Amino acid sequence: MNTRRLCIVLGAVLCVMGWPQSRKGWSRSKRCQRGMVWIPGGSFVRGSTRGRLDERPPRKIKLSGYCLDRTEVSMKDYRKCVRAGRCKMPAALPKQYSPQRPMVAVTWHDALTFCRWANKRLPTEAEWERAAKGKRANLRYPVRGKLRCDKANYGALPSYPCRKGHPGIPLKAGRYKGGPFGLQHMAGNVSEWVADCYSPNYYKKSPRTNPQNKRCNPRQSRVLRGGSLSSPPADIRTAARIAAWAYGSFLDVGFRCASSPTK
Repeated sequence: MNTRRLCIVLGAVLCVMGWPQSRKGWSRSKRCQRGMVWIPGGSFVRGSTRGRLDERPPRKIKLSGYCLDRTEVSMKDYRKCVRAGRCKMPAALPKQYSPQRPMVAVTWHDALTFCRWANKRLPTEAEWERAAKGKRANLRYPVRGKLRCDKANYGALPSYPCRKGHPGIPLKAGRYKGGPFGLQHMAGNVSEWVADCYSPNYYKKSPRTNPQNKRCNPRQSRVLRGGSLSSPPADIRTAARIAAWAYGSFLDVGFRCASSPTK
């Protein structure tokens, strides 16, 4: 029996007195589309003093609540956008690439087009980092416990720690346990486009509430987050930022979408 029907049966007084928390949780979860996770609003510490200079200074910023895809967008889902005539299929795709694996070789503009077609958007850089860190401001890697080769798809190059036995290809969701909020592959697998333009000094001057760097021309570098199967541990940290050309097409780069809650 749903909450509204129960209100009718039990009466308005009992509904008001007995169900406020339940109704709040129900309404928030219903704001996200299927396959998305609700990330509560609030403050978190963005950046790090243990990484590169473009991650500094670490500052507490505030975000509104939002929804984020639990997994990276798959080729199967991307093909739906292609069949609808809104997206284009990249030419440089791996041969015999499973439709269940994350979509790769898309430019920043391709990713943006897909998310808009799906009535979503690309997450901001701050939203991505907040989801990766979860409730721990100092979480270094978005995995459960210490980083190991059996917890994320990374380090595939010969000089990196996970080369032995590495699959050498992006994996479909479910291979590893989810990180904060149950999100899949926030560490490694494919680097993920986010909405922001890249600026090495943006953290020094950005707003403290819902920041997003929109000041760039169409060909300026955008930000990649999360690292990929070929990344070293330093690039899959929660605070790591990578700049990439917006029209670049890379076999280890994909994306996931976000959305603002419906009213």
